[in-house]
Amino acid sequence: TARASEAAAQPILLTTADHNPNGATVRFLIDGVPMPPDAATYDRIVLLFDGEDDDAVAAARSRWSEAKAQGVDVTYWQPDEQGRWVKKA
Repeated sequence: TARASEAAAQPILLTTADHNPNGATVRFLIDGVPMPPDAATYDRIVLLFDGEDDDAVAAARSRWSEAKAQGVDVTYWQPDEQGRWVKKA
């Protein structure tokens, strides 16, 4: 976790902080966590949400629209009937 003294050396780091102590290029955001202020420094940001939760879907759509309006290259993936991830948009 980010609390560990060797956080900067970890290839995978669990954190609730905005900073990026290990210089990650990919960041996963869950449970409606807002975009970090340094979002532009990442190669990829992945928003994970429960597609069966109407509130989570609405929040994800809002974040999608905001990111797209800011010129971010956005894509949407969804599992198909066989559990494979398929690009939807």
